[in-house]
Order: sequence, then C-alpha cells, then structure tokens
Amino acid sequence: PIYVICSDSFRTGKYRDVPESLKDKVYAEYKMKNHEGYCSGEEGCEIDHIISLYLGGSNDIKNLFPQSFSTQPYNAHKKDALEVRLHKMVCSGEISLKEAQKEISTDWIKAYEKYVNK
Repeated sequence: PIYVICSDSFRTGKYRDVPESLKDKVYAEYKMKNHEGYCSGEEGCEIDHIISLYLGGSNDIKNLFPQSFSTQPYNAHKKDALEVRLHKMVCSGEISLKEAQKEISTDWIKAYEKYVNK
C-alpha cells in the first residue's frame, strides 16, 4: 500500500536480498547460467524486480529477471533511475501506484523515456 512505501520508515533493504537459491531459479527460468550471455559484461547482471520494491513489488520469482548493468543504452542503472522517479511521483500524488506499476511492468524502457529522459 502507498502509505507503507511512502513512509519515512520504509526501507527496501530488509526485503531486497534475493537468496542465491532464488537467483539460481531465475537464471534457470531464463535458460542462463549465472552471468552468461548479455550478463557477461564487466558488471554482469543483477536479479532485478519487474515491479520494484519501491513500487510495492515482491521477491516472487514471477517478479524477478536478470538485468544487465552494462547493456547500452538501457540497463539496470537506467531502470533504477526510473524506479526512484516513479516512487517520488507516487508519493507526491503525481501518478497512482497502480499506474506506476503498470508503466514499469508493461514497458520499462518506454516509461524511462516518458518520465526520466524527457
């Protein structure tokens, strides 16, 4: 709920840690071994949230995917910037939580261009 994610005491750190066993399952779902393919760059990948914890997402395997830090022009760093921007917009009332979740889960690159890289 919005009052939880927008509270001063909300911290994703205690939820953010995705156990290694779950990370392995995510890589297997994507038919990847850890850090192969587009994850083989210098920074590799993170197991990222489709709907970020900042936006009410969870560590459910259906909400996780391998996200490269080094692919260009879009990567985990850019998605992180979008997550922060949408969180601020939700908490200031500029966009509803439901709309932010839809935007980031439908096409995060399009949402990045719309809200961050405008």
